[in-house]
This record gives sequence, structure tokens and C-alpha cells, in this order.
Amino acid sequence: MCGFVGFTNLEKNFDTKDNFIIKSMTRSLAHRGPDEEDFYTSSHTNLGHRRLIILDAKNGKQPMSCTYNNETYTIVYNGQLYNAKDIRNKISSAKNDGISPLEFSKLFLNEHDKVISLVYEKYLKLLKENNSVDFDDLLILPLKLFNNNSGVLQKYQEKYKYVFIRWCCGFLPQL
Repeated sequence: MCGFVGFTNLEKNFDTKDNFIIKSMTRSLAHRGPDEEDFYTSSHTNLGHRRLIILDAKNGKQPMSCTYNNETYTIVYNGQLYNAKDIRNKISSAKNDGISPLEFSKLFLNEHDKVISLVYEKYLKLLKENNSVDFDDLLILPLKLFNNNSGVLQKYQEKYKYVFIRWCCGFLPQL
């Protein structure tokens, strides 16, 4: 459980003396998140967040901010990504089509795709930092290995005459 509050006014600049408002609003939600509170304040927007820590105590701190192309984006949210499947599918499709995050960002059709391109870039960075691969990589990396190293491909072709691959991706009915 968590709670978040906020307000914005594009016609008025908030002063630091206005911070008591967002702090009071946030503290009124202590019953929704007794473990942690934090705030984001700027000249036009104030956000507050209360958190009940269940998972990811270190990385789940909110409000969350990210700087991309010299612009900072800040959010508070309830911890559930309602479009996670859509994001995962678009990133998977881009990876399978050999589209990099930079190329994807040039293709996006709407603001939702712009966000996906940011998530895609961060996702690949985290995979690399953690020396990890995902399912798409497990399919693509051997192909890259064979394309870039004909000797390796020839060795496997000599060793294995036939290879059976069983691949099912989301066509089973939901139970």
C-alpha cells in the first residue's frame, strides 16, 4: 500500500514557504505508507509520497526522477504498471527486429512510445550492468555469434546434423 499527493500551477511559482502544504498533505497519508515519505518540489509542481516497504527497499524510493536529453522527469505512482505487458512486448519486438533504443526513439508514434524508448534504453543498460540476458537475447546472440564467426558456425554444423527447437510464445490460452 502507498499514498501519493500533488498539485501543480503553471501560472504561479511556488516558494519554499509553500512546502509545508505538500508536507502536510503527505503526512495525512501516513496510514497508507508508514515506512517512508519523500517529496519533490519545483517552481510549478509539488509531489509527496508515503510508502509501505514490501519489496525493493533500496530502489523503490519515490518520487522517482530520471534525466534524459537534459530534461528531468519525475513521477510518483502506486507501484503497479498497468501497461507492463505492452511495454515488454514492444521492447521484445524491437529487439527481435534488431532495432536499438536510439532507432526506436526515432520511430515512436506517440508519447507512450517515447516512454517505452526510455525504458528500453534503461533496460538494456541494466542487463549489461548485471551481466545478464533475457529470452530474446538467448535467441538472438547465437545467431550473431554464427553470423560473425563462420568457423564457429561450421564447427556446430559438423557436430549437429539436426537441431530441434520448440518455441512457444504466448499462444497458450490463459488458465
